[in-house]
Amino acid sequence: MHFLTVLSLFFLHCSHIVLGSPLSEIDVVVNRCGNELAPGEAAAIEERIRLDLSNSNENATEFDANRQVVIKVVWHVIYTSETTEGGYVSPGGISASILALNYHYRGAGFLFSLDKITRTQNDDWFLNAKSGTSAESQMKNTLVEGDKAVLNLYSVGFTGGLLGYATFPWDVYTNPKRDGVVFSHTTVPGGSEPNYNQGKTLSH
Repeated sequence: MHFLTVLSLFFLHCSHIVLGSPLSEIDVVVNRCGNELAPGEAAAIEERIRLDLSNSNENATEFDANRQVVIKVVWHVIYTSETTEGGYVSPGGISASILALNYHYRGAGFLFSLDKITRTQNDDWFLNAKSGTSAESQMKNTLVEGDKAVLNLYSVGFTGGLLGYATFPWDVYTNPKRDGVVFSHTTVPGGSEPNYNQGKTLSH
């Protein structure tokens, strides 16, 4: 299974939550997912994902359960102060997040490997890097590393209760610098976000 296929499954799941389908019975606050979609957009994306998955299955070779695709991860810590509250995620918190990510994707044929950690003090990016904002664009254009084979993660602060968002799998081809996942530093394992501090926001 291709890494983009895994991400496609995520967006299919996320769009169901936004639209209030049976999947929304999961204890999720709708506006905490940054990938909100209008009903028409969600339907079109779901159809595209189903076609992609169908084509992937038709073209798939025999699956080797013992084969792992290693995904290099670059974690960008955006912070306002060198404190836990200021977003300065500790090395332990980052390691625990990667362990959780690998646990949640166990059996999928992927291994996430932390390749590098960067740390940037920037109040604007920390608070305002929501999807589609100038803060997001500036942050990613400045910090992004590698090509589409590298997973860029950005831990920030956000305001208004947002937990995180990710770009769509196919966006990497038209806007590669925007590719990646942005999420609240409070959601790492042991973080301060009530009910959302087990690293599952990143995995989701």
